[in-house]
Amino acid sequence: MENALSERLTQLEQVLQSIKDAVVRVDSELKVSLMNAAATKLFKAGDSYKGRLIDDVAQVPIFVEFLREADKGEDTSLEFDLVRGPHTRHIRARVTQQEDGGQVVVLRDVTAVRRLERMRRDFVANVSHELRTPISVVSANSETLLEGAIDDPVFATKLLEAVNRNAGRLTLIINDLLDLSRLEAGSYSLHKSRIYPAKVAWRVRESLEEKAAARKMKVHLHIPEDLVVVADEAAFFQVLVNYLDNAIKYTPTGSAIELRAERRKSKVRIEVCDNGPGIPPKVVDRVFERFFRIDPGRSREMGGTGLGLSIVKHLVEAMDGRVGVHNSETNGGGVFWLELPSA
Repeated sequence: MENALSERLTQLEQVLQSIKDAVVRVDSELKVSLMNAAATKLFKAGDSYKGRLIDDVAQVPIFVEFLREADKGEDTSLEFDLVRGPHTRHIRARVTQQEDGGQVVVLRDVTAVRRLERMRRDFVANVSHELRTPISVVSANSETLLEGAIDDPVFATKLLEAVNRNAGRLTLIINDLLDLSRLEAGSYSLHKSRIYPAKVAWRVRESLEEKAAARKMKVHLHIPEDLVVVADEAAFFQVLVNYLDNAIKYTPTGSAIELRAERRKSKVRIEVCDNGPGIPPKVVDRVFERFFRIDPGRSREMGGTGLGLSIVKHLVEAMDGRVGVHNSETNGGGVFWLELPSA
């Protein structure tokens, strides 16, 4: 009987230690009697926690106060921030009262969940903001036309041009949102094969030649013809178009832009470099976020949706690559880069 009980307790201990959530038991005096491995790691308690007050072990006043209030029949759940060094984690705690006056607390790290919730709220707010202006223009101009402006040929033409322009902007936003949605859902179809970056770069430069010429810009290619990557050709083309198009849009008139590539061990690194003002250091980490713009007003004026670089990031990562941006050490201009597997 004793052997069976001992074996049962051992099994329960193993189960408790394998649980990913942190589990803590305190007695009626709030002295710790049990912590699983996740809990000792969460609070960095070590092995000498037994018999110590939870105040000393956890060192989180709001959490300790929560346990005291829960003992009085108050709220049995709490969310709080746990700061450990440079990292802040968001923790949800739930407490269960025991018959002997003790408490069992289960703590779960919900940092990622709350971050995703915040991203979803921001995304909805940003989409609403981006759609509001073109919809307002289309609606207002349509009403003006219906109220009689259609009989004035000159005025009506201006109104219709604005309607057409903003309808086009709505189409771009919706198409980008659909692409981004498919990429994030993993349903965007990619067909990877051996691709020569030099050949694709020539096509990209040719497709944007008129736009570059209009701003008196020169696009120089420095890509060895024997470089080969494993990628989806259409996606790779879209990525380079986006990078080069951004450089043409936001670099001062008359600038020079370089598109260069080199092999780095098992990867090929491709860079689009300009001699513009560069990227403000404080926003470098946010450049690939959805709807993030360094200069919102100018970006909308240029026709950007704020989703292009986010789509680039998803496309490259779907091809087992990575993206990034930094400022040039030689001229201070921006350097947008991507790395893809070398064939």
